[in-house]
Amino acid sequence: MQDRERVRKAFTRPGEFTTSPLYRAVSRTVAASDELLDLAGQGRPGQYPTFLFFGAVHRLLLRGTKHPLADYYPSVAGARALPAGEAGPALEAFGHTYTAELPAGQARLVFHTATRLHVAQDHRPAFDAAIEAAGETGPLWWLSAEDRPSPDPRPHPVRDGAALLLRDPEGATRTLAVVDGHLRWVETLPTAAR
Repeated sequence: MQDRERVRKAFTRPGEFTTSPLYRAVSRTVAASDELLDLAGQGRPGQYPTFLFFGAVHRLLLRGTKHPLADYYPSVAGARALPAGEAGPALEAFGHTYTAELPAGQARLVFHTATRLHVAQDHRPAFDAAIEAAGETGPLWWLSAEDRPSPDPRPHPVRDGAALLLRDPEGATRTLAVVDGHLRWVETLPTAAR
């Protein structure tokens, strides 16, 4: 957790939001609330608490979370968005209601290809469970390169390789590229194939 007073300072003078009346207005609300500051301060050192906190709030609203705060976001309410200067109480209520989900936690990216290849087949479920446990306190992004792509997404494959897969925190997986098992070469995919 970041130092509360350092986080307060970031919200007191949010220079990064010169074009956002909403974020300038609710930054003052966060700066005045210890509860919201503690939520915003959960990022790793070097992360901007303003971006982390407002990004997590915005993500929840864009995913369909029903809350009066959504009425202040032009990206959610459109032209019907309420005046930004009045959003403070709604943000405080939102933060109180969704404390467990704000901010979204510290993402963990686990790349385990070489290690997993050396795990005996009958031990892989336990290995996979250990990797999953790394995501219990924050979103887990799982990058792996283990199997040949099936079907191969490349229009004209020249060489055999493994699919470089990215699994998001919700479990959806997509192929990013085809790679050599030791990552000596990477063959990116056309945009439509991803």
